[in-house]
Parts: sequence; C-alpha cells; structure tokens
Amino acid sequence: MKNTIVFVQMYGGKGSTGSGGGLVFQETLAKYLTEKNFNVYAITNPSDKYGFDFLKDKRLIAHFKDGNNTAINTFLFNYKLLKNELFRIIKNLPKNSIFISVDPFPQDVIAAYYIKHKLKRNVIITMHHITPSIFFHPIRRGMLRSFIAWSISIFALYIIKTQSIPIFLDNKRIAKETGWNLNNLLMEMPLSTESNIIPLKNKNGFVACFIGRPTKNKGIIDLILSWIYVTKSIPSAQLYIIGNDSGNKKYQKLIDKYKLTGSIIITGFLDKNDKNEIMSRSKLFVFPSYEEGWSLAVMEAINSGLLPIIYNIPAYDYVCNRDIKVKPGDINNFANKIIYFFHNQEKTNTLILQLQECNKKYSTEYVY
Repeated sequence: MKNTIVFVQMYGGKGSTGSGGGLVFQETLAKYLTEKNFNVYAITNPSDKYGFDFLKDKRLIAHFKDGNNTAINTFLFNYKLLKNELFRIIKNLPKNSIFISVDPFPQDVIAAYYIKHKLKRNVIITMHHITPSIFFHPIRRGMLRSFIAWSISIFALYIIKTQSIPIFLDNKRIAKETGWNLNNLLMEMPLSTESNIIPLKNKNGFVACFIGRPTKNKGIIDLILSWIYVTKSIPSAQLYIIGNDSGNKKYQKLIDKYKLTGSIIITGFLDKNDKNEIMSRSKLFVFPSYEEGWSLAVMEAINSGLLPIIYNIPAYDYVCNRDIKVKPGDINNFANKIIYFFHNQEKTNTLILQLQECNKKYSTEYVY
C-alpha cells in the first residue's frame, strides 16, 4: 500500500493567489513525492487560485468564507467551519496518512493541532521562514508587519513545541540564529537540481528583473529608489517587476512620482512562459528583500543565468559569494552594485558560474 502524504494549505483571504514562496516549496516537494510513488493529496481553500493544480482531483477543497483579507480575520470567521471541513475531508483519507501543514499562520497551526489531537493523525508543520527581519530596518519594511510576523512565529513555535509537532524548515540555520532550541526540528529543504541550470549566454542591453510580491518587506521601495541612481548613470536601464501591484497602485504612483515610468515596468502576474521570456533578456536579478527563508526566487535566477544583487541576510548563507551582497537598507550601494555588474559582463558571467556550482549542492533528493 502506498504511503499517503497530505499537504494542508489553509492560508488564504480575499484575492489570495496562493503563489508565495512557501507554497512553491510545498508544490515542488509534492511533485517529488508523487514521482517517488507516494499517494499525494492537498487540502486547500477556494481563494488559493494556483496551488497544487497538478494534483487535479486530489486537490481537495475546504470551503470557508473569505475574511478581511488577513490570515487572522479569515481564521476567526471560520474556526468552526474549518474544523467541520477538515473532518469531512480527512475521515475519508487513509489512517496512516502524514499531514504537512504549509505555513505558520494561525489557521495552519491550529489546523495542525486539530488534525493531530482531535483526528489522531500524524502531522508535520513547515515553517517557511523564521527570520529575525525585525532587526533589519523595521520602519522601512513596516513596523506593524515586523511585530505581527514576529508574534505569529512565537505563537506558532509555542504551539508546536508544547504539542510535540515536528517542524520542517527550509533553512534551519535561521532557527539557530534566532536562539530557538527546537529539539523536534527536521531537515531543511533546499530545492535545486543540476538539470534546471540554463547554459550561460551574453546579453545585450541593461535589463534587470524582480520576481515576487511587490511589498515593503520584499524591499520594493528600496528597489524603486535605487533605480533613480541607476538611471542617472545608465539612462536606458530597464527594470521589470514581475508581480501584482497593491490595490491602490501605490508602487506605480511612486514610480510616476520619481519620473521612472518606462524605466520600471510592473507587469502584474505572468504565466511561466512570459516570466521566462523576461528572465532570458535580463542580466541581473535585483532582490533587496528583508524577509526570506531560503529564497527559491534567487536560486531560480542563478540557475537561469542571472546574477542576483541581494541584501546580506541569513537566508542567503547558501549563496557563496559576498560580492553580490549589500548591507540591508543601503540603497546607494545597492544601486552601485547594479551599475557595476551591468558594465562588467565578464565578471558577471564568472560569478554566475560560481553560484551555479553552489546551487548544485542542494537538491530535494538530499533531504530524503
């Protein structure tokens, strides 16, 4: 009889796309386990539009109402309904199933607790990132967000430790950095394979890209401000921000304010082909994020032949080169790195090849 693995993705809210880094990790892991002949299911909610689509009829929908576009409100409005939906689905799954709860948001943690103690099933909860990002310019990245993220992590860790629920981290060194002693910590989950690496080629022009949620904690304001300096030195430089702007288009308004329209293009959500087309034209992957776990986006960029310019945070310990790292919040130096590597193709190519060798050390298969 096949072993059954069930991914539980309860996070969602109005407008959620379900396309964050944590979910990408889970989908990659789910695909790997499917290939290894595990019986894989996913329990998700209707708001997460893109999660686990490849599972088709094994993507099981837990119906609950959208909250106020926040994880906490969504959970508060749906606690009873969530339990009923989980019971409805889980009672039909094999007794020996292992459930992997996807994120350390309140409803994911409490869903994990409910599955373990009320439904008596085996549970692992993933902590996509526990990062001490509150220390990295909390005002610029959002004091409230920093406080909430820190509080949720502490709450999740308390529940996990006291209830003896195993943890699956994508970057376990970050837990050590924060000083948490987690004796139930499982292996980290790096994801890269040599077959994903795209052969290097020289590229014309001065094109860079950013892929992810354009938000404060991802450094989007820093990136826009740095582009002021970049375009003063290289007027033709172009930046593609691949991701959806906020509802009130505040980042587009910031771009317009600094007269960067045309130099910075926010593309919105793109399918894989359109995203790859922009990446194929880009020389650099510019990613001044303050809050990452492992950062698949950076690893993917390296494999795709782009040199990442990043902030020096614990998440990037696996990136074995200091030349591309900048002190968090140092916008001028971030811009100077971009300008330097735009003008030095040979140095850029050398570093990309070195970083691709680093990536080869990490593979899903090393975890199991």
